[in-house]
Parts: sequence; structure tokens; C-alpha cells
Amino acid sequence: MIINPENRQKVLRYAMGQAAYTGMTKEAIGIDYDAMDSLGVRYGQDVHLVIRPASRL
Repeated sequence: MIINPENRQKVLRYAMGQAAYTGMTKEAIGIDYDAMDSLGVRYGQDVHLVIRPASRL
């Protein structure tokens, strides 16, 4: 689960970091456009997201 604590929006996504990509570290993930929209994040904007395992649905 990916959470934006600033607006309390949440999305459920499979997230995997990738050190092979430029700018992608072990502390970074890539998210798709729909997740960005749901979380209220804009491209190029600094953001602090919380990532944790999802509980049972």
C-alpha cells in the first residue's frame, strides 16, 4: 500500500525498486500515472510517500 500522508490518499500497487535505472536507488520506487493521480502527486513535485505491506482485503 502506498500512502500520501499529506492528503491521506491511498493506493494498492505492486511496487519494486530498480537500481539499474538512473536516479532509482534502493530508497526509491517508480509508480504509474494512475497511482500518481490517485495520490494527488504531480510530476516533478517532491513528495514523501509511505510504503507498507497491505493488510488482508
